[in-house]
Amino acid sequence: EKAVNQLLHFEKDKVNILAFSVGGVIAWKFGLVSDKIESLVCVSSTRLRKEENRPSGEIMLYFGADDEYKPQLDWFTKMHVKHELISKYGHEVYMDAKFATELSNSYVATAKHLPAAK
Repeated sequence: EKAVNQLLHFEKDKVNILAFSVGGVIAWKFGLVSDKIESLVCVSSTRLRKEENRPSGEIMLYFGADDEYKPQLDWFTKMHVKHELISKYGHEVYMDAKFATELSNSYVATAKHLPAAK
């Protein structure tokens, strides 16, 4: 809650967020209370599976296909979010330097647009 309140204090306009693990949950909750998310990309944010409401904005989620705590497929459908499951990885997909670098570079290069699913 403290992190969400800090975002509310500092972010006055719509934002584009790239978040890893628990940072994705913080960004999601920020979007729910502020409606200030233009785009949100989350990697390995497994606690999102407990969320019942979706913030507005474009959303893309990445999870390791072997992450036992990733949301179930029906959750993605219910939330109307794009997602990609990265094969041969569990929760630690965000620790893979190649994946994190490619995703980060793609996100920065496209500015306000979500990277396309592979």
